[in-house]
Amino acid sequence: MANPFQSKNGSIIVLLLLLSSLIISFATILLSTAVMNTKMKNINKKSKNTYYVAENALEEAYAMIRDFVDLALEYARNSDNPKMAYIDFLYGNSYEQEKNQGLVAVLEDKSRYVICNMDNTSINAEMLNKLNYLQLNIKSCSTNGKIKREIVLVCHISIPEDEELYREVSSEDLVNIYDWKVER
Repeated sequence: MANPFQSKNGSIIVLLLLLSSLIISFATILLSTAVMNTKMKNINKKSKNTYYVAENALEEAYAMIRDFVDLALEYARNSDNPKMAYIDFLYGNSYEQEKNQGLVAVLEDKSRYVICNMDNTSINAEMLNKLNYLQLNIKSCSTNGKIKREIVLVCHISIPEDEELYREVSSEDLVNIYDWKVER
């Protein structure tokens, strides 16, 4: 009588099953890697888009700053004390402005942003009075699902000391970007 363990019948099937399971395992690993790669690319794309929205809001805010400083200069030119009128206008303490419509309030008003979609973006601004300039800190925060990007823009707005300079300068001369940083 023949020993059933010494028979070679079915060894090909066992070999094929082992080979098939190896191929299926490799295919599963490759498929899961491809799916993970696709998810990471989508997250990266959302992160970049969120960053660009936050950056776009700051660029629009910078344009608004320049326009507002030009208005402040125009207001100061028609005043007896241009330096004080200029500072008052920037802080929203002039008679020509609505109450509390200084530069900070204008920047934080979402309805003033034309280009940037402000649904998922917020702007926070603060103005600090330094020795011979005003420091304007603007933080743009944009969210897209669980992704949040924050960028901070620090501007220096010069305060001309000479009254004659108020007639000659423009916002281009007075508004300078001091720092532009991404918050981590």
